[in-house]
Amino acid sequence: MEGPIPSTISRLTNLRELRITDLRASNMSFPYLRDLTMLTDLVLRNSSIIGPIPHYIGQSLTNIENLDLSFNRLNGTIPDNLASGKINFMYLASNSLTGQVSQWLSDTNKKFDISYNNFTGSSQSTNCQANNLKKIASYSSLEDKSIDWCLKKDLPCPKNSSRKFINLVI
Repeated sequence: MEGPIPSTISRLTNLRELRITDLRASNMSFPYLRDLTMLTDLVLRNSSIIGPIPHYIGQSLTNIENLDLSFNRLNGTIPDNLASGKINFMYLASNSLTGQVSQWLSDTNKKFDISYNNFTGSSQSTNCQANNLKKIASYSSLEDKSIDWCLKKDLPCPKNSSRKFINLVI
């Protein structure tokens, strides 16, 4: 598929899954999907989308269980209202997201991947051993001691750690 996602897609109000990947298009804003309240799966992976993640995803699209917006050029912060929805799997890897990572991202049993972004820190102490949040290479390489070792871009090896982290994309 080539070109931007058509605005008429918002008329498909009974749509349950929207999966568009590897879209060949020039940079485009996030498509208007607010009226697709039945969506359970929203995958817009590698679709040349720029700009912030719309807040309406956490407000209006409350049935989403699988959210994959990875490999775009999204910027800004991760909306906190995503915490109140049904999202079990959230992939936001390889964007340009910034700001602090909210505590709700690591205090959950859900599977999230926010790796390869430009976050500046965590809003609270982060559990580097959390199994459900892939955060490696999410932060800049700053020598900021307040950023936990597992969140730094160049992933320094901690003392007395027997764990190895590998970031694979399949």
